[in-house]
Amino acid sequence: MKIKRICIRNFRLLKDVEFLPEEVLSLVIGKNNSGKTSLLHILNNFLKDGGFSFNDFNIDTHDTFCSIMDKTNDEILGFSDKIKIELKIYIEYDEHDSLERLSELMLNLNPEDNVVILSFGYELRPEKIDDLKTNFTRFQSIEGNSKKTLIDYLKKNISTYYHKKIRSLEFGNEVKSVVVKNIDTIIKFESIGAKRRVSEEKNSYNLSTIVSSYYQKNVSQDAFLEKKEVLEASLSEIDETLNKHYPTTFEDLLNALKQFGINSQNSTSEIQIKSDISSNSIITNNSAVVYEQSDYQLPENYNGLGYINLIYMILEIYNKLGEFKASDDKKDASINLLFLEEPEAHMHPQMQYVFIHHIKEMLANKSKELDINLQAIISTHSAHIASQSEFNDIKYFDISGENHIEVKSLSEFLEIESPDNIRFLKKYLTVKNSELLFADKAILIEGTTERLLLPFMMDAIDNVKVRVEDEDTGEFQEVEKAIEDRLLSQYISVIEVGGAYAHIFKKLLKFLDIKTLIITDLDSIKPEPITDKNGVSRTSWPSCPVAEGEKTSNKAIEGFLGEKSLAELINLSNDDKVVEDLFRVAYQIPDVEDGYNARSFEDAWIEINEDFINSDQTSLSIFPEEVDVSGNSYSLAKKIDKKKTEFALDILFSTSDENQWQTPRYIREGLEWLAC
Repeated sequence: MKIKRICIRNFRLLKDVEFLPEEVLSLVIGKNNSGKTSLLHILNNFLKDGGFSFNDFNIDTHDTFCSIMDKTNDEILGFSDKIKIELKIYIEYDEHDSLERLSELMLNLNPEDNVVILSFGYELRPEKIDDLKTNFTRFQSIEGNSKKTLIDYLKKNISTYYHKKIRSLEFGNEVKSVVVKNIDTIIKFESIGAKRRVSEEKNSYNLSTIVSSYYQKNVSQDAFLEKKEVLEASLSEIDETLNKHYPTTFEDLLNALKQFGINSQNSTSEIQIKSDISSNSIITNNSAVVYEQSDYQLPENYNGLGYINLIYMILEIYNKLGEFKASDDKKDASINLLFLEEPEAHMHPQMQYVFIHHIKEMLANKSKELDINLQAIISTHSAHIASQSEFNDIKYFDISGENHIEVKSLSEFLEIESPDNIRFLKKYLTVKNSELLFADKAILIEGTTERLLLPFMMDAIDNVKVRVEDEDTGEFQEVEKAIEDRLLSQYISVIEVGGAYAHIFKKLLKFLDIKTLIITDLDSIKPEPITDKNGVSRTSWPSCPVAEGEKTSNKAIEGFLGEKSLAELINLSNDDKVVEDLFRVAYQIPDVEDGYNARSFEDAWIEINEDFINSDQTSLSIFPEEVDVSGNSYSLAKKIDKKKTEFALDILFSTSDENQWQTPRYIREGLEWLAC
């Protein structure tokens, strides 16, 4: 029995969202303010004791709220779903599951429709509609309130007219329903929030408190009571006695910590669990976590925040799993849902890798040991965690429009991409650049030279002033760009993919809806007849200056713009280089002044930077002291072919406020498009 689908309507940015959880672990990622935390809050508000406010309603519902006063009661009830926050959970079961709990909720007896739908609503009470109209009219009659709207009134009074309601809906006919009174036997929900406060001095014994909680929920009391007579006999021996038994009492927990690199051979310090004093209540109130280093025991708050945070989470996970396990006189819930928010706080990258590598296995093993049905959701901003996760587990929260997001399962992307490309993308995003999954925009570049110099080219674009019309005088003046319009103030992922692989990212970038600039080389080639060793004539296509070329060998250009001749590519307008309003291809174009068309980045850079190259302050070891660039940049660029890193570093070394270089036109125009 598993949750197969979660649908959310009208809650904050989650206007109309479908979330498809995985059987064991779902990893929720996305840009900032894309609704990841809202998913946690709506689950908590309906499945625990959380409350709603008017601000929780999606902004698009406001117009409907404002129209209520002009409608009859029946009309209001007719569109009440539009002013209702709703969470629907689709539970799938099979013949191996016990249906004792679900039987009362199964409205469709077709054996093939093995789904129960739980609908949670925060909705208008029908019996309160008249009161709402009367009270709002009275509210407006108060001096100073005549222009206030129903929204102003409901912001302070929504709980008077709204309530939570849980129903079971018939699968295939969701109009038919039955009211559900007790949900705890069906679903239990627990969460570990991002605000764990492990760094606060006043909470320096937070870990020790959680260890005590772990004992209460997970350790059999019999294991302790066997030693009760010994404890009562001599209080002075209590600490020693308990400390002898703690290693076995907490063995399971300590082994789990080792799995995450804590207390391993490479650890500089070791966590231990010690008794402070005595008796059954002593364990629950006075167990202390300490760190032993060089035979000296230190309080828990003397260790690093990342270390404390990791230990805290593992302890809390164990405690939450203990919450799911019912006491002897009760039965476990049919489904248990655990939400872990942003586990990466204070962790260095290697610690994050270890955490995500082991957490899925730990959850599966522990739920099996406790014999509970568990599904987990982890939300994260960490590219390191995302890079080590399974592609199928990732759920991408995409801001698809104003006041609205869309949740995309990367497993859906696997269905539209070729297996070879998927293998490549998985490997590439695992090794590096998984931050692409969190970016607002992306730049795909050819290689090392562009990677090293791109930040300086972006900074140059940011520092170009823009012309703005004065509202009073109508005159134009040059002003600094707004911060939000500057490239270096935007969340842009730069990915080095070379010219042969950029097009492989096209479907993924489209799936993620990421605006992308592709900076690549024109790579002109020309036909050349040759005869092989067997005397067979054929045509070879060697590289050549653009003026001599017929077509491009660049796979990225062909992948995004289609197969075109070199002449067609050179004559394409900027608008024609934009594909699907999402991609812009930038390659070398004729220089405005002399019409020369470069073939590569180095070629283009040399052509427009003769003054910089020959400056007394420039030290480019690859060139002679004085370089005649005119008509010579192509041959000069070929000398750099195997020394591109050295070339880029020489440029950076020679750059100063007095000695600046220019960005090639094709890159400048591409960056200007991306900045908008």
